[in-house]
Amino acid sequence: MSITVKALVLTFKEFLTVWINQILYYNKIYDIEIYDQSRAFDILVYHNRNPQLQTYINELINKLLNNINNTLQLTLIIYNVKSQKPLRNYIINFHDLLINFHDLIIMHDNFNNDDIKDDNSTIINDPQLSWKDIYLQFNTLLYHHINELKRNQIVTPDNELFFKVIVNVPDSLNLVNSNWVRLSQSDNNTNNNNTNNNAIIKFKPIGQINLYIFNFDIHNEYM
Repeated sequence: MSITVKALVLTFKEFLTVWINQILYYNKIYDIEIYDQSRAFDILVYHNRNPQLQTYINELINKLLNNINNTLQLTLIIYNVKSQKPLRNYIINFHDLLINFHDLIIMHDNFNNDDIKDDNSTIINDPQLSWKDIYLQFNTLLYHHINELKRNQIVTPDNELFFKVIVNVPDSLNLVNSNWVRLSQSDNNTNNNNTNNNAIIKFKPIGQINLYIFNFDIHNEYM
């Protein structure tokens, strides 16, 4: 199977969807009954079947892809709704993106269609890339992500946890097709440190994806 731009983007979208769903599942943000088991990158994972949550995650990822060439960091924060105290930060740092995702999505009319059968996007002929290596890297990163979630589940009464997503972009960026709310740096700091500025944060690296044309790494922060 050829490596096309669309196939690579859809693989990336699948990983992001799974990454978010596992965080919500293992932190019990929603009732576990809304999740079904499936497989992604040859690993057993959980996908929610709540239409509103699915729509939110899909729209988040689509907006992220439209702005990803200017995105520095994606952070999913788990916090206590009563104290507003952040408990976990799950962070993806983006760097070295050689593909302009937004331009490619605009260029190909069928890019928002996840059916790979209609793929007429550009074939990436690069000896440094192979599907075997791509899937191995995503498989390894997802494996470490899930194992870390299992080891560090939050113990708290039901309905006390929720989540928010923060996307770090340059101040000068004019967000594309997005209804995101822009936070000032002070707002961002308040979101992360509003309860205890002297709290010790445990940094846990999870792994990285290094695919030459786009790269990112993942780490967790525990408060």
